[in-house]
Amino acid sequence: MKRLIDRLVIFSISVILAACCVASNLQKSKGRQRPVENPCAIVDHEHTAVIPMPREHDSWMERHNLILDRNKLGDVELVFIGNSLTQRWEKQGVKVWNEYYAKRKAVNLGFDGDGTQNVLWRLDHGEIDGISPKLVVVMIGSNHVNGYTIKEISDGIKAVCCRIRTKLSKAKILLVSILPRGDASAAAAYRLSKTNEESSKIADNRMIFYLNISEKFLDENGNVSSDLTTIDGVHLSGNGYQRLAEEMEPIISKIMGRKRD
Repeated sequence: MKRLIDRLVIFSISVILAACCVASNLQKSKGRQRPVENPCAIVDHEHTAVIPMPREHDSWMERHNLILDRNKLGDVELVFIGNSLTQRWEKQGVKVWNEYYAKRKAVNLGFDGDGTQNVLWRLDHGEIDGISPKLVVVMIGSNHVNGYTIKEISDGIKAVCCRIRTKLSKAKILLVSILPRGDASAAAAYRLSKTNEESSKIADNRMIFYLNISEKFLDENGNVSSDLTTIDGVHLSGNGYQRLAEEMEPIISKIMGRKRD
């Protein structure tokens, strides 16, 4: 009888240990992060979102040349790259820019109307050459709202981040989600949302950080906030830039090594 009891005890302990092992493995599996994608590993290099292309008007090229002249002066620690949402830090967002970024040696590489292909051309033609920023903030993709697939838009965003990593190997990247557009159809809004999901896969939280703030620009009914955007429901108002700066600040201050003055 004693031998039988001993066997039962040993068997019970074995079952308990096996169950604990399974539970532990399940817990580790749940906590395991998804694989991080290499932004330079783009399979399809043929679609227009990833083929560098300039825009054919004088003011665009004039702004490009002004940026080249600015960067010759050096002393750049923070760079913002994007389209009109970035450029208009100089208009609707100028008060917030002066409060948050002017003393951080920031340079604005935002161009009205740009898509990823236009940003790629600018990066290939000197806009981040000869500088050594600590951080590059990227906001691009909104102008691909129509006429592009989820993969094409996300490929373009990844290509931009790849260029930055290649040219500025020591700089960190903060990739900000494409903000919701008040003029987007349901199908277009879905594409942009899925693009954000796809683009976020390149964030390793070491050199590339991803910040999804799309919901911060919606009202209680799920519509684009009229208080945070201009009348077109796309571009940001002064309040919108304040919200954007507040959302980015924890990451920016951590990477830059100090809070804003």
